[in-house]
Amino acid sequence: IGPAGGTLGSDDGKAIVSIPAGALAADTTISIQPFTNTAPGGQGLSYRLAPSGVVFPVPVQITFPFTDADIAGSTPEALSIGFQDDQGVWRAPTGAVRDDVAKTISVSSTHFSIWSSLRGWQIVPGGKTVPMGEQVALKVLYCEPVNIDDGVSTLLSQCATDDEIAPLVSGWAVDGLPGGNV
Repeated sequence: IGPAGGTLGSDDGKAIVSIPAGALAADTTISIQPFTNTAPGGQGLSYRLAPSGVVFPVPVQITFPFTDADIAGSTPEALSIGFQDDQGVWRAPTGAVRDDVAKTISVSSTHFSIWSSLRGWQIVPGGKTVPMGEQVALKVLYCEPVNIDDGVSTLLSQCATDDEIAPLVSGWAVDGLPGGNV
């Protein structure tokens, strides 16, 4: 991609980088490589965007498309994007933009690193058919950004579960009925 800009997507279509005009001074090889996801609340694979060390004078856009399956047991509002800094700490830039019609979440950045789509809360299992008279245990996970500084949050090293977040859970429904049914 050169000074005129361009767009590149991962082979699986789960990560897209849009580089605007003026972000690169010369033709540059840009790559998106799948990477094991270690982000708290990380969903699917992470992606190493390269070359690393480049500082873009004009921010690039990093986009993660999502499907209904990606938000099973959660909501689109729980989605965000995070990156791993040079010290291996996962951070979440503020200002991510979600498009519920296009089913994407995007963020602007002036650098490349390892990036991931994040899900801030979810119920596991995300969907389950339970025969009458039987039951299923549900687990609630909540991953909260902390230490907001200069528009970037440090993510928790681990997502909180059940007992720690029970006071935060409200408005649940089963088959669309608030509080569930028999």
